[in-house]
Amino acid sequence: MREEPNNKDFGTKEKEVEKTKTTVSKKEKKNQYHPPMAASMMLELRETEQLDFETEHELTRKANSIDLLITKPDGVMVKSGLGAIFKKVNLIEYKSPDDSLGKRIYHRTSAYSDLYIFQANEEYLREDMTLTFIREGKPIKLMNYLREQGFEITEYEQGIYHVKRKWHSDMQIIVTRLLGRQYKWITKLTGRLEREDMEETIRDISKLQTVQDKLNAEALFDFVVQLNKTKNWFKEVTGMREFREWLREMGYYTEEEKDSAIAELDMENKELKGQLQSQEEQLQSKEEQLKNKAEQLESEKKENSLLRQEIEKLKQQLLKSTAVL
Repeated sequence: MREEPNNKDFGTKEKEVEKTKTTVSKKEKKNQYHPPMAASMMLELRETEQLDFETEHELTRKANSIDLLITKPDGVMVKSGLGAIFKKVNLIEYKSPDDSLGKRIYHRTSAYSDLYIFQANEEYLREDMTLTFIREGKPIKLMNYLREQGFEITEYEQGIYHVKRKWHSDMQIIVTRLLGRQYKWITKLTGRLEREDMEETIRDISKLQTVQDKLNAEALFDFVVQLNKTKNWFKEVTGMREFREWLREMGYYTEEEKDSAIAELDMENKELKGQLQSQEEQLQSKEEQLKNKAEQLESEKKENSLLRQEIEKLKQQLLKSTAVL
């Protein structure tokens, strides 16, 4: 006898499936922050060329990974305040504005650092390791919890807090909303930007020189566009189209204008070539004229030489005639 389906159970399972879809969607949305975060940190720290960056460093076969791993050779000094505490191995944990940064995340990241040390098989690596937590808002509960655990927290710079305790790896908490204006990239990972902030970013992008820096900036910019596209000043934004429009407004070339400029340059080159050809023809004509004159002079010179010879003969004949007389 066929059993009738339990509509109640079916509805419950359907809700569970929808809940799972929603959870995955939120997780994917959170993970979208990681690539632009890594790109922004690479831009912030690009003056120290010896740093090595590895995104989503996998610790196990399962989904356990570090958002960003930065390794630094011995003796290398990091110019940016974001890397003032950096040692040999530096683990970066980033939390989007929608994510909490509390003691659970702290303990999980600490466990990741232990796992990394175990895999590296370096017993004393903890002394050469740092942990960095980055978030837009200040994690007050976490900071209070760390103080309760005996950690000393000092504000190294505006928005950068160093966290230390004996026998523990040095840590820092970076609050991007509080950072100074010298940090032009990591502070843009927010949906709170104004038009002036975006225009500043475009000016900074235009000053970049290397291909890698430009690629990192483009990855960051594309994501920032998505975060801020609901703003009143950001209507009808579709990827890099608005970027090109701003470039034109601010006096920088767009791709179309580059093509136009190249076409104008080609036209100028053609005109210059025409002028050069005309001058070459004139010069050639003058050279022909000079050559003809030179040949004419040479001919006249020969005629004069013959004429002198004739005159000399006549003189000799005249002398002979005078002697006979």
